[in-house]
Amino acid sequence: MTLAPDTVRTVPLTDAQTGMVHAELAAPGTADFSVGDAVVFRGRISAATLAEAVQRTLAEVPWLGYRFDAQLMALVPGEGPAVPSAPRLLPPGVLRGELTGDSDRQLAEQLRAEYLPRITLESRLLREQLLLTSLDTDVQPVAVWVLAAHHVLFDGYGITLLARRVTEHYTALVAGSPVPDTPFTPPELVLAAESRYHGSAARQRDRGYWHGRLEGDGQDYRPTRLAGLLGAAGQRPDASATERLRLTGRPLSLGRFSGTAPTGPDASRATWADAAIAAHALLAARLTGARRTIIGLPAMNRTGAAALCPIPTINVLPLVLDVDPSGTVGELLESVAAARAELSRHGRYRSEQLMRELRLVGSDTTLTGTEINIKAFDVPLSVPGGTVSLHALCEGPVDDICLNLLPEPGTGGVVAVLTAPAGTLAAADAAVLLETYGLLLQRLATADPSTRHAEFSLAPDSALAPLAGEAAAETAPPVLEELFAASTAAAPEAAAITCEGVTLSYRALTARADAIAAAVLAHGNGDATGRYVLIGLERGLDYVAAILGIAKAGATSVPLDPHAPAQRNRRIAARLAAQDPRTPIVLSTDAQGWSGYQVLDPSAVPAPAGPVRIAAVPRSTPGYLLHTSGSTGEPKAVVVSREAFSHWAGYHRHAGFLDAAGEKIAQSLPLHFDGAWCTLLGVALGHHVHLISHEVARDPEALAAQVREHAMTWMDMTPSLAAPLLDTGLFAPGTPVRRLSVGGEGCSQVLWEKLRDLGHLVVENLYGPTEFTVDALVANVAQSPDVVVGCPLAGLKAAVLDYALRPLPAGLPGELYLSGPQEAHGYLGQGALTASRFVADPAGDGTRMYRTGDRAVLGHDGLLRFLGRDDGQVKIRGYRIDVGEVEAALAALPGVAHAVVRARAAQLLAWVVPANSEGTMLAADVENWRAALSRVLPPQMIPHALTTIDRLPLGTTGKLDEKQLPDPRPANVPGGAPASGPAQQAVAAAMAAALGIQVQALGAASDFFAEGGDSITAIAVVSALRQAGYSSSVGSVFAERTVAGIAAKITVLAADPAAAAAPAGTADLVQLDDAARSRLSAMLIRRRR
Repeated sequence: MTLAPDTVRTVPLTDAQTGMVHAELAAPGTADFSVGDAVVFRGRISAATLAEAVQRTLAEVPWLGYRFDAQLMALVPGEGPAVPSAPRLLPPGVLRGELTGDSDRQLAEQLRAEYLPRITLESRLLREQLLLTSLDTDVQPVAVWVLAAHHVLFDGYGITLLARRVTEHYTALVAGSPVPDTPFTPPELVLAAESRYHGSAARQRDRGYWHGRLEGDGQDYRPTRLAGLLGAAGQRPDASATERLRLTGRPLSLGRFSGTAPTGPDASRATWADAAIAAHALLAARLTGARRTIIGLPAMNRTGAAALCPIPTINVLPLVLDVDPSGTVGELLESVAAARAELSRHGRYRSEQLMRELRLVGSDTTLTGTEINIKAFDVPLSVPGGTVSLHALCEGPVDDICLNLLPEPGTGGVVAVLTAPAGTLAAADAAVLLETYGLLLQRLATADPSTRHAEFSLAPDSALAPLAGEAAAETAPPVLEELFAASTAAAPEAAAITCEGVTLSYRALTARADAIAAAVLAHGNGDATGRYVLIGLERGLDYVAAILGIAKAGATSVPLDPHAPAQRNRRIAARLAAQDPRTPIVLSTDAQGWSGYQVLDPSAVPAPAGPVRIAAVPRSTPGYLLHTSGSTGEPKAVVVSREAFSHWAGYHRHAGFLDAAGEKIAQSLPLHFDGAWCTLLGVALGHHVHLISHEVARDPEALAAQVREHAMTWMDMTPSLAAPLLDTGLFAPGTPVRRLSVGGEGCSQVLWEKLRDLGHLVVENLYGPTEFTVDALVANVAQSPDVVVGCPLAGLKAAVLDYALRPLPAGLPGELYLSGPQEAHGYLGQGALTASRFVADPAGDGTRMYRTGDRAVLGHDGLLRFLGRDDGQVKIRGYRIDVGEVEAALAALPGVAHAVVRARAAQLLAWVVPANSEGTMLAADVENWRAALSRVLPPQMIPHALTTIDRLPLGTTGKLDEKQLPDPRPANVPGGAPASGPAQQAVAAAMAAALGIQVQALGAASDFFAEGGDSITAIAVVSALRQAGYSSSVGSVFAERTVAGIAAKITVLAADPAAAAAPAGTADLVQLDDAARSRLSAMLIRRRR
């Protein structure tokens, strides 16, 4: 039955409506809560009859005309019951589209662009409009009924109920027959059913299920989010956009699921809805690299009275799926069907309640991220003399990328509509994601159930080839010592290298290198092939001569960091000794420090008796070993062959060093860092290299002065060094520098734009891991307004792959893989690690690829973009650091119970749990630990700040919750000062009362959410403060969080004469300002439909 308008004074809100209202209050004035469809009638449609059918339908649900009352939290009568608006003409643009033969779906798309309502709780909630092709005739070829409202009135299922009722009235009016009794049940019956559920054992069972499902598997709860993964492929999202992004895909066929119902007779039989969800889960797993995916799925809750009431009952809950990378299509579909059936059985337990119970309110984690919405309730509709189809105009709020699946009338297929929050996703990236989803869905729907889904590529066949550099200029380029010999022969008296005011000619540098080569050969009875020679020298001329001499002898150079602790360098030597029966040779002036090894002092080695010939060694012989940070606490040795180095040098010889000598090159990077090779190569190619001292290199003004003094023309450095040099004016027009290359770490967008302004310079961004011989990708800054790493060097290939080693199309992020002749041999003595990082190329040609551990995306412009690390390593000032090695060193120190190391804002930060019972750390402890770390770690691995914490912040599953690690703070803070002053004491009292804890437990630095606060208790805090005579807001509580922070923002209330006259027991209303409402959007669940 339907209650008469005069008997309904208010309509209380369902649980779903309450969640929507709270979320709307958090972000007033947005259109996020609008839902609506275009109901398209086509044929010979009577405009008058259709208008009457609409009027009769609305008369049966008068509460659709109600308004929202915030004080009563209910729908109340407004200006009267819902009445239809007067018919209007279809907009001309829509009409033109219809006359060109566009489908009804395309017609609705055009209509949406011109008729998207903006509906808020403060406005009229219902917006409906009948649109006709002509107002002068009754019979219409096309008529469109636009039905839209705030989500608090109805959801998509409710729209279908109303549209179906309109067709029933139209059919009866045309036939002149009685209209069937109204099918609609009143909201009161839905509310009564909810009330019974609230106190039932079923609710307790549902609660137990969800807590077990989300907390009981030992994993941190992190819903799958996709919006943050995209948007770096060359088109920036419009940050100023106020409307969500909405994109409709092409119609998709469903293979063996075509024409089937979206729900099966039992959970073991998959349907097209399960295939659609499986495609979404598989896409998410491939893009994130995570096996566990958590996708939001609406539970309709349309049983009993709710089945025939338009009022919303939707509940978006997390669908937790395990996507086994080695699983089959059939197994994936079965797991989805089973999980979906479970979610439906427990779908009445509110997501808002789960958010509170899981303590997600006020955190950066929501209950769901990306969502899929299966419009399984659409049924075929028709009227006498015409057809009827429904097409979504707006789908309600969206927190992340959402895929809406709608059946395509008459085809047996579906259409996917992608929606994303405003300003989070560029249209080009959205189009790629939507096309990729469609491709994956069709492959799932047509594949044999026994097929392994890892065989599916997310890219179309046309995009499977890797990105390849140009053909290499030479197939067997000269090796380092051959290049240097040729340059010496061409100009023996030309300046080769300058350091600390001393310049060596090519002849003199060759003499030093030959002396070292002869000494190395003498230790091996004339054969030093592949023998490890450690360079334990300070930065200077001998270091460079050592590199050249070792190469000439055919040995393998092992550059050491002169600033690293002696213990670390000796451990490196010991591990090398274990790999080769020949004792390593050490070039050093400290023979005593290297006792037990064969030590050569370059300054004391005699000149050779005669010419030193270049050793004839295989090109596959290791040319050098470089040590990078390792997760086990020890550095790992990367073995780079002479062949790999020759190909890298060959590229730069042809593409970079175009002048036949004459460049003056500033070499400012550490010589044990492979990035130094870019400028050291200049010595081998006939240029004049200036070796900048370590002290000068760290002083931008001093470095700029030295570059100007010696008219240096070429510089190579990390972005961290380039940024301050820009401020010195060194790169301004008229200065000697004409070429600049940066690399070794990510370049910021700000710096990139400044470098692009240097149009008179050639500026390149170089990318390459140590395992791929210095550089693998190159980009000229003029190529793109956004930071790019560009394209592979000549002869190399790059591919962005998912975890199944399948290529990804442009716009979708994945892991970067490199292949080609610059690939290193692997890690010395670490076969398992080598096998895990140097993997077989799935192309099946017998070659390997190097798995960089870097996330990247191929842009729509054909250029690669670096997105960050995909493992535990970070880049600090160009050095690749494994935080595990730093953590291991910290944890080994006396007085340290636990340690965590992370990188934030390009700084290495450490959090330490002291072993003492007080859990405090004094300034003296910090200095002692720093000194101890400096004895085992190089300078770049010493944390910028050490922060004491009394315990590691753990999530609900017992794992580290990194987001709760506090900002760095000084030592000797025993736990926070007590609240002081009236304001802080009032806040502490209010917070304690709301949280049910002792006020003495709270100090000035106490964090509201860390103490267990949530959205509900935040409101209680504001109310308690108001009663104490202070004004605050929920938004301020969320923004400031701490007792001191909240207190700093409160104001003293003026005396309110009306307050004294308020009846006893009357509670003050909490005033929500704009800031409070904005903060509430992160708080109140965003649950909505």
